[in-house]
Amino acid sequence: MNIKATKGDGGNVEASLWIKSARNKGISVHIPSGNGLTNVIRDQRREISAYIPGLAGIPLLEERRSKMIVERLAAAGDANTVLRNVLNLLKNMDINGQNGLSLVRDYVSQIMGEFTLNVEFDEERDSRIRASFQTTPMKVADHRRFKPLELAGIGFLRVIQILSYLVYFRPILLLVDEPDSHLHPTAQEMPIAVLSEAAQLFGTQVILGQPIVRR
Repeated sequence: MNIKATKGDGGNVEASLWIKSARNKGISVHIPSGNGLTNVIRDQRREISAYIPGLAGIPLLEERRSKMIVERLAAAGDANTVLRNVLNLLKNMDINGQNGLSLVRDYVSQIMGEFTLNVEFDEERDSRIRASFQTTPMKVADHRRFKPLELAGIGFLRVIQILSYLVYFRPILLLVDEPDSHLHPTAQEMPIAVLSEAAQLFGTQVILGQPIVRR
């Protein structure tokens, strides 16, 4: 397969690599020596790849964890168990001159409609991260009404998860399993456009585990 990557200096590198089944039923990757991709992979300033698995919900409570633990759990496939932690990290992150959490909110709004996403954690008093949301209909009914994030629909959570991990990690290669699962049919095509926009901004190649059929 061919892969394109962006180097630390902003330049691009394109290379070929081979992926095959290994003897222990795992996967082995072979990159020819002298390949420009090798230096990109070794660059600790950026993730080479990220995988976003399916989502069946998030825990009712989530302890605040260190950045290293959050990234380790996310890399191990436990993405749903640290979603609030990722959102909290994004809240305090500047990405291309824009707040990370605001960027996620803007992307999600393009798919699910305008909404507000709040993440609260006080270093002095809290051990758990609180996250809540408000949609436009909720705001119209009562501007003070917010719901805990764990009460959001699976489709809503799924979109937040995908875009949060894309914005946080900004990997060279992003693999997304069933990006349109649990979404209303009228919204199932939107992730493609938004993912394309975000991927172009971050220089990320996105591979979908399930193609989305355009109607």
